Amino acid sequence: MVIINNIYRGKIFKTFIRVKYKILLMNKELYFIKTVTPLYIGSQDERFEVDKPVVRDVFDVPYIPGSSLKGALRRYFGKDHKSKVENVFGNNENPSKVKFVDAIPLILLAREIERMFLYVVPFIYFEKFLDYVEVVDPNLASALRAEFENLKEESKGETIALVADEDIGNKTIYLNEHNIKTKHIDMNSCENIKKLIEKLEKEFNLPELLNRIVFLFGDETGDIINRSLIVYQRNRLEDDVKRAKPGALWAEEYIPYNSIFVSIIMYDEDIVDQIKVLKNVYTFLGGLETIGKGFCEIKAIDLKVWYYE
Repeated sequence: MVIINNIYRGKIFKTFIRVKYKILLMNKELYFIKTVTPLYIGSQDERFEVDKPVVRDVFDVPYIPGSSLKGALRRYFGKDHKSKVENVFGNNENPSKVKFVDAIPLILLAREIERMFLYVVPFIYFEKFLDYVEVVDPNLASALRAEFENLKEESKGETIALVADEDIGNKTIYLNEHNIKTKHIDMNSCENIKKLIEKLEKEFNLPELLNRIVFLFGDETGDIINRSLIVYQRNRLEDDVKRAKPGALWAEEYIPYNSIFVSIIMYDEDIVDQIKVLKNVYTFLGGLETIGKGFCEIKAIDLKVWYYE
């Protein structure tokens, strides 16, 4: 039995090494997703008050499953390259040559009583984002992480919003029905984070992103982010008289427009040319596209351009 267990463990270890080696050889890129319209990727989770909540991970963080991203890009790719779909995305007999990691939120839109809205970067999201950057570019991840640690020290463990705009710095803002103290930070002291925000501002045509950015720390972060999610009341009409069917009323939850998520896409060397088609895409993600939900801009953004320039 001991010999059998050792052989079994040896096979597992060899499989692990083989898979890890293959992943190391694959091309890896960060793909950023901006929601042009509110996004709905549904869940059957019954913990929430809405009838149809958005999908969340075990820590209640909304995300875009890798399977949803793969499905949307496979459909987009297939419109003009039908004969190559199975070679790139695989089929029942052959594995996909491209891998999609779950897209995590980086920036979410939040209501603010004086400025109407701000772009919120929760500290827990940014830390996970740095893990993604680590996979693609460890040197850049290290530089960003060092600057972010300085921001965490500025927060001093409090519920606080660190802001780049002096006009809302060192005062109290009303963010998603929460009174939050702010502190102005000189973005020149965290040059790489500033360049990251400026890069996203330019790529996604968000001209006020840097001035409206908020790095949010503290225990109230989770509730503030949940309040950013949009809840719509919907009903179903009777076809003949165009009035609401009795009992056919439900609530759906959406991720707000102009939110930014990030994923990692890994692919084999022999499909580099085919993948170029997917580097700048407008397409629908999730459900309810017939009523305009889930229209997204998806881009492969090379952060090395500004880090190594």
